[in-house]
Amino acid sequence: MRRIAGLVTAFVLLVGAGAATAEPPAPSTLRISGLGGQSAVLTVPAGGMRVEYPFFSTPRLPGPDGTVGGVLIQDLRTREALGGLLLQNVPGFSTALETGLLHFERVDLRPGRYVLTLLGTDRQTVTLPVRHKRGDLRLNARGPARPITTTAFDASSTLHTWSAPVQLPAAESILVLGSGAGGDNQQISYEQSCFRAAAEDDGRCLPADSDSTFVSPGAGAAASWSSFMFLTDAGQAGDYVYSGRAVSLGTSSTAAHSSLVIRIPR
Repeated sequence: MRRIAGLVTAFVLLVGAGAATAEPPAPSTLRISGLGGQSAVLTVPAGGMRVEYPFFSTPRLPGPDGTVGGVLIQDLRTREALGGLLLQNVPGFSTALETGLLHFERVDLRPGRYVLTLLGTDRQTVTLPVRHKRGDLRLNARGPARPITTTAFDASSTLHTWSAPVQLPAAESILVLGSGAGGDNQQISYEQSCFRAAAEDDGRCLPADSDSTFVSPGAGAAASWSSFMFLTDAGQAGDYVYSGRAVSLGTSSTAAHSSLVIRIPR
């Protein structure tokens, strides 16, 4: 089990308007629309294409906290997973939480053909900034909607404890574990979590234990979310347990956890 991102932590603190800054020229956009589990083929011409992952710029997905969307990018011939973008609604964030798959910021695609598969189950449009020699691109995902994402999400007011089963399939997959808290006038949040094989109840965690504190004194809304990402293969198939505790202090804070398994199609 190879950990891709040791700890990807997102913080947002909303206390007023910030100073205006000069924006760089906007890149072209790649939009893919369809249902979760549907896919489309992207042809990258000579010169290649850089796909950049947005940051705090994707609107929340239609639906409650725990709703998932996004896209997985694979080489069409080899079906190797090269990157993608995971979108999640999580407590306290006014935008969707954006997590780059397999890479933090971007993925560079060589000339060739790629298959893009939508994550989650709902109808959606995923927008990715791209840099290449052509202008904006729009793809419509087609075919049967066979979701490749298995999601578990749960939340509680202020104090959230969990011990949830996670089943890894006998196939190459991307596992994303996360926890956090957010809400109006939240002053502090604390998260502690552990991921282990279900058969090993000796207190030892696999390389996915976390212990983090986020302090945000004063008025205004605040939120934090921490994620771990793993690339797994058939050799790690089996039953696991993701457990932990998230505590938030605020008048309307919500604490939560999520686990997502993205099965890489072959």
